[in-house]
Amino acid sequence: TWGDSNLISAENNIISNNHFYQNFYSAVGLYRNAKSNIIENNLAEYNAIAHMDTHTGTSHNIFRNNVLRHAGFYSETMPSPGPSGIVIHNAGPGHVVEGNFISYQVDATGNDGYGIITDHTNYQSIIRNNILYRNMGHGFASTSSGKNIVVNNQFIENGYNSSKPQYGIGMARDADIDHIIANNIFYKNKSGAMSFSGLLRQQEYIDYNLFYQPGTPLVFDNTYYYDLASYQNATGFGTHSIVSDPLFLDAENGDYHLTRYSPAIDIGHSSVVGLPTFDFDGDNRILGRNVDIGADEYAEVAVTISSGDVNGDGSINLADAIASLRVLSNMPTSAFKAADLSGDGKVGMEEALELLYQLSL
Repeated sequence: TWGDSNLISAENNIISNNHFYQNFYSAVGLYRNAKSNIIENNLAEYNAIAHMDTHTGTSHNIFRNNVLRHAGFYSETMPSPGPSGIVIHNAGPGHVVEGNFISYQVDATGNDGYGIITDHTNYQSIIRNNILYRNMGHGFASTSSGKNIVVNNQFIENGYNSSKPQYGIGMARDADIDHIIANNIFYKNKSGAMSFSGLLRQQEYIDYNLFYQPGTPLVFDNTYYYDLASYQNATGFGTHSIVSDPLFLDAENGDYHLTRYSPAIDIGHSSVVGLPTFDFDGDNRILGRNVDIGADEYAEVAVTISSGDVNGDGSINLADAIASLRVLSNMPTSAFKAADLSGDGKVGMEEALELLYQLSL
């Protein structure tokens, strides 16, 4: 029961591989001095308010690799704080939320329904490698909570079925400052990628993010920034960020892995604070020159490449010449060094010219 002073606390437990279904409040709740617990690999669905929450006095708990979907449908009866997928409320230090797939969190009151929220928490939490998809509220919300690290997440179509402005990331209160927000993908969130309501310049670091928000602003900070240049010039943030379709494997059917031509590959910040060692699938991070942006680290499937087969499709044709030119133009492509024709260890102009010549014969 909420606020019960007789609740028993626990330490160093692992709560794993459970199915939590239709619980009246939430699937897992941590209270009082609960600390150093790991909640991982669980499925929680159709719980009445939230899925997982941690409260006053708790510390160093990890919420990892859980699938959380469809909750909050009884939210008009709930006490404060409101219903969200994972709630860190007035909690202590050391919380980590990583590798979770959180979707379809709702709030009948229209106030919350966030994928993840840090609420009136004075200590830093790490939010990384999560996929936040079609939650009614923001994908991640900070409410009177600062200094969080939000890296390598994917915020996808949040604000789903909401009548209110909802973003991938949202915050609006004076204490919501000093965040680090990097290496994230923002994809078709209802009202835009990020909302700061005048707090943007008080954040510690925001960069290396990929935005794909057709028709909606990249950032709201009492001014709407619809393009990257205006956002960069006005704020000084986002120097290494890009606007591009991330080219997910099958977005229409919920597969948000990167494809080989994704512009998110190899362009992230490889030494950002809080960078995860593994990606959403448990694959190693930094398989290329730099870490990939988003929750997925693209792993190239091993193939045998013939000289001249620049794009690795098994044949040598005009597409390989075009792929070589794309490399020179710094456009997204996947060129294999094993396809080097000139022997200089690179794929570029020589390969393009030689291929065009051979194809003209």
